[in-house]
Amino acid sequence: ERDITDLFAVKDEITLNIVSNIGAEVQSGERERIIRRETNSLDAWLFYRQGRAALLNLGPEDLLTARRLLLQALEIDPNFVSAYASLGTTHFLEGQLLYVEPATAFALALEAFEQALAIDPEHASTHSAMAFRYQAMGEIDLAVETSRKAFALNPNDFNNHAILGWNLNFAGQPAEALESLERATRLSPYYPDWVQVAIGDALLLGGDPAAALGVYEAELLRPPVSAFYEGWARRMMAIALVELGDEATARAHIARAAEISPRTIAQMRAARPFKDPSTIDGWMDTLRRLGMDDD
Repeated sequence: ERDITDLFAVKDEITLNIVSNIGAEVQSGERERIIRRETNSLDAWLFYRQGRAALLNLGPEDLLTARRLLLQALEIDPNFVSAYASLGTTHFLEGQLLYVEPATAFALALEAFEQALAIDPEHASTHSAMAFRYQAMGEIDLAVETSRKAFALNPNDFNNHAILGWNLNFAGQPAEALESLERATRLSPYYPDWVQVAIGDALLLGGDPAAALGVYEAELLRPPVSAFYEGWARRMMAIALVELGDEATARAHIARAAEISPRTIAQMRAARPFKDPSTIDGWMDTLRRLGMDDD
């Protein structure tokens, strides 16, 4: 029914709509539908999706790969807001995970977020990413406030529920965090690994190590689990196991985590900037006793 003057342009438009709608079902529903309306370029959208997939694995090389792909998306479409938001995310994650110097990484993240907000000041995903950045910098109250703003802008986005839950954990509100995280999983049954481990953390913070252990064990069964998340889950399993009185199995998990994704206690603390740092003193003491190095 179209007046076809450019067959290839129409083909790209049809392909973008088909792939985007499949993505909406496979990933996060409303969020994918919104993102696909941000660009008319199939290539930009595909670079973005590949970049997001690499980003979620969280390894240092994964973040570099994600940045390269996101920059390719932005080269094609300089107004692709979600690509800017994800580009900023690659930077602050590098800083929070101590892959690079944090202050520089956080500044680069802010530059990307400001570019996104210059295009769309009410872009919910950018505000969610900003909330992650505030959390990484230890500004937990601001992280929660910004998460709530993102949620208000788009309450149908699973990501906004999940990031609010993530930040409520760090604010010392695990019951409220668990509620938000579980709402997120109902919106998107194919939620990413960080949501799974955040649920385990909320349960452990809330004093239920047995339930937390089950959640971390389930993370190891999610194919494919990256080395970063397997290491994270095994270390948290070790903490839960010690609380349940099984130190021998805990030590085995720590040894395996060290093989696949070496981390130090300093890195663990940097990735968990609780509003009250003493919240996880016991966790860090346990990891130290199980053989993890401080630095």
